[in-house]
Amino acid sequence: MPLNLLKVQKLMYGAGFIVDTFFISGKRCQYLKATSLVSGDSLVIYISPTYDFFVDQSAGNVFTTRLIEFDSGENVPERYGDYPDMKALSDRYGQTLKLHEDVNEDELEAEMENNYRKRIDLKSLEKEQIIIVKDCFRQLKRLALAMEGIRYKLCIIQDRYLCTFNQDIVECYFIKNHTTDGKRLFFVMSDLEYFYEKMSNINGDIDTIKLSIYRLLDKNGETNIETLVKISKRLSNIETSDKEVTRLKVDYTQQIQRYRLRLEEYNKQESKIKGEISNLETDGGFFNDTSYINKKASIEGQLNGIDSERQKILKLIIQLKQKCDNIYLNYDKIEFDNCILINGITKNFSDLDNVLKIKT
Repeated sequence: MPLNLLKVQKLMYGAGFIVDTFFISGKRCQYLKATSLVSGDSLVIYISPTYDFFVDQSAGNVFTTRLIEFDSGENVPERYGDYPDMKALSDRYGQTLKLHEDVNEDELEAEMENNYRKRIDLKSLEKEQIIIVKDCFRQLKRLALAMEGIRYKLCIIQDRYLCTFNQDIVECYFIKNHTTDGKRLFFVMSDLEYFYEKMSNINGDIDTIKLSIYRLLDKNGETNIETLVKISKRLSNIETSDKEVTRLKVDYTQQIQRYRLRLEEYNKQESKIKGEISNLETDGGFFNDTSYINKKASIEGQLNGIDSERQKILKLIIQLKQKCDNIYLNYDKIEFDNCILINGITKNFSDLDNVLKIKT
């Protein structure tokens, strides 16, 4: 269905709004932003694909958008943190392992390393831009929970990124040549049909929604501060936890070493007894000689006893090695993730300082 620009502008003006920005996808206008002449609030209007609404790109305030497809990540640091680049990881994890062996496996090792270096990312964007997009995406999903049951939706715009929540789907767009000077802004969003239905009440609705969102964020801010205080108390105990982990590592390692020494003893005893059997057979004697049979059976019984004890020791070593693997890997994961998150928290406080510095 064709939609005339002048008709849309008249419709918006009749409700007390003036259209100031168009966001087009391909040649069709998908979103437009209008400002209320009554309250100064801005409203984003979604134009459904059922309308053929075309805007001359040479006109002022017409911006081209492109849908961004990405994975928001599964683990906490990937979702919320600034994951270190390969140089930073190499500085921390790039120590060469020296093995006492003659086998050359350089090609295989290089192949395996390349497999681990592959990371799924927002390939078309820089790292700082990725953080903004993911952050807007997550925040909009949180705020959208307050909009359940009503036809109005929310939209967040920050610089070259526009995120909308429409039909229970969050979509993020790259806006060419657009900026908000670093500010993050949120807008009430309506489709064109609903705007037409609510024309007489639209200004009051926007005001109510924005004030409700502000109150919600105030309440959540208090809860978040309480959580941060609890976390800070946990951080004060981090040195104690580290000492306990170190103690366990040392304990497991020492136990393994003791059991290995016992294995060496068992192996020496086994070699000695096998030598006795060899000597017994070399010394001769009839295989049906009673004393020979009894002596050989006694010696073999000692071997069986050694083997039984060795199996017990091996079982204990395997269990201890599994404990070592578990504590080393999990502690590395936890402390690495925590560093990323704490760095993120520190950066967030710096960002808050910058927000406070913005006067206009």
